[in-house]
Amino acid sequence: MFKLIAWSIILLLSLFCAGLVFLNRSLPKIQEFIFVAVSGMLVIILGIVFYPENTLDKNISQILFVSLKEKKPIFPNAPILTQYFFPQAITWSDCKPADPNKTKQQLLQIPDDCTPLIDLQAVSLLHYLSIAYGNNWNVQRTKKYFIPMPGFPSVGGVARSLGPVEKNKTIFTKKDLPDEIKENVFYDGLGENFRFSLPKGTKIKYQEANDKSNFCLIEFYKRFAFDIKIKIYFRSYSAGLGEVSPYIGLSPIKNQWNVNWEVRDNYGTVMLNMSCEASFNKFRVGDPTIILYKKWVEALFDDLYNSFDWSVCNSKMREYNQMLASQKIVGDIKKGFEQE
Repeated sequence: MFKLIAWSIILLLSLFCAGLVFLNRSLPKIQEFIFVAVSGMLVIILGIVFYPENTLDKNISQILFVSLKEKKPIFPNAPILTQYFFPQAITWSDCKPADPNKTKQQLLQIPDDCTPLIDLQAVSLLHYLSIAYGNNWNVQRTKKYFIPMPGFPSVGGVARSLGPVEKNKTIFTKKDLPDEIKENVFYDGLGENFRFSLPKGTKIKYQEANDKSNFCLIEFYKRFAFDIKIKIYFRSYSAGLGEVSPYIGLSPIKNQWNVNWEVRDNYGTVMLNMSCEASFNKFRVGDPTIILYKKWVEALFDDLYNSFDWSVCNSKMREYNQMLASQKIVGDIKKGFEQE
């Protein structure tokens, strides 16, 4: 109410001043003032029009492992990897397609066609957003860190609010999602409790990967405000599981190439790419609401990177191995000093 009264007073004063200027427009000082004012306005308008591109982007490399023998993805129950694959694993386990064999039939084409894994990653991303931003979109999730909890390791982190959004919030449920996503074979993996918070007035667009476009597109856009596009596409495939194989205890190292040839060809590693791009209305670069949206999207992209990028997971696995090595060294030092 106070803001409405303040803006009304400012508007009345502006109209009064404009009327005085118009009535006295023949005075040289007034003409000089009009010239300076118009010139200043043109400078401001040109500055806004030619303001540097108001965009954000983040590139994320996602790894998935597949069993070529069983024709399905595998989610190792190992430290760090359990948290890394949690969205995909829960989506896969909860998926109940109409045809029980449909998922398996689609995965038969891996590695020649990795489109099913793109579909899985797309639904898993939405599942993660539901978990992380179910009630509030305007939050910043702190960088996840490794916690060596007794008995089992975990990944911790907290979310802090970037500001109240109760009047600027829309909750999307499964029925509010685009019809196109319902064609995704993993759609049921979202679960019945799916809910995702976005700024009021935001719309969601979904485009599945097909022969014409080799990427899946998830788009969140609000007219005259922002346009967020997340593209998921296949990047590369390699046989075996690489250094992860001995880490999860699947196959011991048998040579200097870190490869167990007996089981190498039974598994594969697929790298997907998530290209995150966001653009904001160029005519509202200084609008506090747009600045708020930009800060939110920047925090969102950072969270997706820390949650899905393989380099972050690989770094945490390295920390975990270092911790185990340290424990072993300490244990070896204590040998011989045990009390009877």
